[in-house]
Amino acid sequence: MVVNATPSAYLRPLQPIGSLPTMCAGRSLLCPLVHQGACRSFDGDGPSAGGLGGKMPDGAGLLHAAAPRKQRHRGAGRGVTHVHGRNKMNKFEALGQSWSARLLSVLRIVTAFLFVQHGTAKLFQIPHVAGLDGVSLMSLIGLAGALELAGGLLLLIGLFTRPVAFLLSGEMAFAYFIAHAPSAFLPLLNGGELAVEWCFVFLYIWAAGSGAWSVDAWRSAQR
Repeated sequence: MVVNATPSAYLRPLQPIGSLPTMCAGRSLLCPLVHQGACRSFDGDGPSAGGLGGKMPDGAGLLHAAAPRKQRHRGAGRGVTHVHGRNKMNKFEALGQSWSARLLSVLRIVTAFLFVQHGTAKLFQIPHVAGLDGVSLMSLIGLAGALELAGGLLLLIGLFTRPVAFLLSGEMAFAYFIAHAPSAFLPLLNGGELAVEWCFVFLYIWAAGSGAWSVDAWRSAQR
């Protein structure tokens, strides 16, 4: 039997399998074929590749390098997913911001439309409410109806929005403490939920403005 001669500089005696280290330093994969610091490199073809003639046994280097590469790919996937989710959230927030001024106008218009009906019911019985028949304009309820009619119409078209909204917010606070709070503490029991809600909606409109669809916005654009 003829044995191919190999340069002695590349040969190192192999230890028995039982005495080999079961973990390579800095690696997370079992490598029982390498010994005495042979895990330094699997990519080269020289003596630094483990002392086994400059080459690792078939498949050993691939198995050893697979785990870090897989971990890198897995981490990259999580990063891409996180970036995609963040981009979707940014687009959703941008959509909400682009519609915020318009929805503020919608809130103002709908609130004013509901509010102005209280004024017309008190002053003109339109729509007719049995408890509001015969309301005098110079009475407290009549004055409240005048504010609700005039202020509601101004809010509906978005003219002088901030001062009108502030005035109507005060009227609703006054109405709650005069007409509702004496009968019970909780708004659910004294029937003052609508007065409280309108008070804070008008206060918000005073702070936020009229929105995109309003006479105030049109006047500002003409300046």
